[in-house]
Amino acid sequence: MLSGLVVSSFFTAADSAAAEPNAADDRPSNRSATLPAYEIPRINSVPQIDGEVTIEEWAQATRVLINIETDPAENVLTPISAEALIMEDGDTLYVAFIAQDPDISQIRAFYSDRDLLWDDDRIGIVLDTFNDERRAYEFWVNPLGVQADAIYDDINRRGDDSWNAIWESAGRITLDGTDITGLDEDRLAALRRDLVGIVFQAFRLIPS
Repeated sequence: MLSGLVVSSFFTAADSAAAEPNAADDRPSNRSATLPAYEIPRINSVPQIDGEVTIEEWAQATRVLINIETDPAENVLTPISAEALIMEDGDTLYVAFIAQDPDISQIRAFYSDRDLLWDDDRIGIVLDTFNDERRAYEFWVNPLGVQADAIYDDINRRGDDSWNAIWESAGRITLDGTDITGLDEDRLAALRRDLVGIVFQAFRLIPS
């Protein structure tokens, strides 16, 4: 029986190739009624939960493509996919997420109190521990690792975020491999100067 959960995630700017959907890939059709099944591998070494998803620490994890949108559209392929990595050691379930965005300036993430991240970008996992589609445990993080969790009642279609689990999480935002989460204003200005394009425009009303 697993007694804990840890989540590590990072949001990163995607290159143009990653941002475009690929019609030739092996993404599942939204018309398929069969849900995929995944084996969760048992590991012996514990990964460090710091928001960095390294190849060495997560090499044994099962990788799950997240590419279906349910809100606002219903069960359609997303234009930008994310990836989850999952593994366990007998006591703890480990989950990592890699999410890309072609425009890093549009990533919404703020440091806030627990359960107050609903206006942020977020990613997470929902555990239906009895596999009866009646009640599930939700675990969410924003790009900075801020947590939210709740119990969801599928019968009454409502969640209860007064429930708080004990779990670890971390997150970071990267741009071209550089972690920008904790950069000061001078280093952020240097990144904007070197990596971000700026268009200056002026609009004037001209009398006719």
